[in-house]
Amino acid sequence: MNSHVHSATIYIQDQDRAIDYYSNKLGFEKRHDDAYAELSAKGVNFSAPVETMPWGARATWLVDPRGQHVLLH
Repeated sequence: MNSHVHSATIYIQDQDRAIDYYSNKLGFEKRHDDAYAELSAKGVNFSAPVETMPWGARATWLVDPRGQHVLLH
């Protein structure tokens, strides 16, 4: 039996309503924006802020010490 859900894709029409439902009612976290802010404050470099990709997912790229870009989504 699974004890958690790693990820799910849910298509929505009203983002504000969906955020209210999933965050405030169900307790889900908006991790990408929070992780970006937290890691940026620790000095992690990103090539761009978190953005909505053409396929609808929120993502960003961090740049590791060797200059490699790592996609976070």
